[in-house]
Amino acid sequence: MPRLSLWITVVLMLILSISCNETTSPSQPSVPVLTASENPVTIARNYSKGIIVTGGKGSYRVKSMSDSSIVQVNFYPSSQFSTQFSQTVSFLGKKIGTTKVIIQDSAKAAEVEITVTVAVIASTPSSVNVKVNRTAYVSFMGGTQPYAIEQNANAAIASIAFNNYSMNVSGVSQGTTSITIRDNSSPANKIVIPIVVTPEPQFTTAGKLSFTSTKGDFSVNGISVQNIVNAPVNSEGAGGSLIAYGYYGNYGSISAYKKKSQTIVDLVSIIYLKSVVSAGTLPIDSAMFKVDTASVLFVFNGDISSETADIYILNSGTVTFKDFTTQHATGTFNGNGVMTRNDVVYPGSSVNLTNGLFDVPILLEDSGMYSSITTKDVQVKKYIDKIVRKEIDRMKMQRVK
Repeated sequence: MPRLSLWITVVLMLILSISCNETTSPSQPSVPVLTASENPVTIARNYSKGIIVTGGKGSYRVKSMSDSSIVQVNFYPSSQFSTQFSQTVSFLGKKIGTTKVIIQDSAKAAEVEITVTVAVIASTPSSVNVKVNRTAYVSFMGGTQPYAIEQNANAAIASIAFNNYSMNVSGVSQGTTSITIRDNSSPANKIVIPIVVTPEPQFTTAGKLSFTSTKGDFSVNGISVQNIVNAPVNSEGAGGSLIAYGYYGNYGSISAYKKKSQTIVDLVSIIYLKSVVSAGTLPIDSAMFKVDTASVLFVFNGDISSETADIYILNSGTVTFKDFTTQHATGTFNGNGVMTRNDVVYPGSSVNLTNGLFDVPILLEDSGMYSSITTKDVQVKKYIDKIVRKEIDRMKMQRVK
């Protein structure tokens, strides 16, 4: 079960936002260009890496490959983000070398050339783009484990939490740096991972969220902040987030808080995983990461300095998006649930929530899928990250199979 820090962690999630470009030739009509989330792509031999291709009419295919012996290309179901199609394309490294892969859409009208290199050692992602006060997760593949840091990043720009097989890169201040990783071979195989840190986005308009329940009522109207610890006492706010990541769908949260003292807050979070960004109703499921479902969780008088809290989690009901775009969301929610204490359902703790309403701005952020909000006040972020990473890895394994 999630702990209190989840509500701080999911106030803002990050989005992989991909634009569609166009090229024009003097002698030919303009041809839409598909966009790849990572290009060029570097993978290790016998390992897979998935990227997102966006644009055109979806249902992509390989038009041509300069050397088909280097990689194997797999496609996963298309999804639609607003009016734009996207699809996960996976590359399996077969032998060391570089090849050019041209991906084309179903209408044979839009394409993109992707350079794929298979190396002894690689990382996912190959480069890091992260916001200030956020953390990007990077995993290593290939070579001889365990891995080590050959040359660390500039600590004034990015902080590194390294565990021999992966690392978390947290944005400290705007700027660029890099980190060099080596494996345990002799001589060592090395990779240089560029790191770009950009400013933290901020909400600029107020959001509203309210409900009534058998355990208490909640109502806020204000501009949400990124770090609840730094918010003034007696402040309140609500806002939404959205991540679009092809095969995984469009997921994010609608969150609200009311700060009662330096450490005591009321927190609410609606977490959703939606196949299409549009109006519609989602059933509530207490388990997260199920496509086209939502989870609703709230805390009254939670202590953000503590690692535990009494968290109400709805296990039935619905969340209805009456209006849902990449900038704004309105809707309703209701349902029944239970209270958890120290990750255990508390006996006799049933709750009924009614009259749930939200009207919030949505923040989109151009960062990778392995990123998540991080704040210095989160006491059990590693615990939350472990849950999220485990679920991402499980989905990745299902896709590879």
